[in-house]
Amino acid sequence: MNGDKVGLSSEKLFPYDSPLLPFVKIQTEIIFKEGGQVVVFVNNPGDFRAPEVIPELMQLVEHFEHATGSIGSASTHLWLIPYLSYVGIQV
Repeated sequence: MNGDKVGLSSEKLFPYDSPLLPFVKIQTEIIFKEGGQVVVFVNNPGDFRAPEVIPELMQLVEHFEHATGSIGSASTHLWLIPYLSYVGIQV
């Protein structure tokens, strides 16, 4: 190994003169400096038409939101939450 650092960074996705690069730098050095994002894929979510499935899923979400080091529900991005409000289901 020669010690070269390789990898795809956000900066490499933009042209060198892009006006977006200062914002990417802020995101990299300030916003995400201390932590990372967790992405969860559920392979078998169950039938959302069954009344007991949604509370069970929301309990899982709440578990992640209250994990050590988490910043809570303010950082949760789950497509289901606004959809449930749209169809009139309160969570």
